[in-house]
Amino acid sequence: MCVTKTQERISPTNVEIKFFVNGTKVSTMEVDYEDADPSRAFMVGYFDNTAPGGSVFDGEISDVQLYDRTLSESEVENNFIAVKDKYGL
Repeated sequence: MCVTKTQERISPTNVEIKFFVNGTKVSTMEVDYEDADPSRAFMVGYFDNTAPGGSVFDGEISDVQLYDRTLSESEVENNFIAVKDKYGL
């Protein structure tokens, strides 16, 4: 499975977050910018929620790609198409 998250600041106080699975958008949400604080540590496979210690992904993560801008939906889809055969998807 290929999971992608994009995050784009849409106003001084809000960001829009989109989640994609296998190149297809499955969720969009708007959150307060303070909840998406860019100064917080960036961690792959960890979500700092209200549970003690947060949530840790228990599995394997084969690839991580970071960009200095928000990818368009077509770029997310094209990235998935480019790697799907590598993982038998």
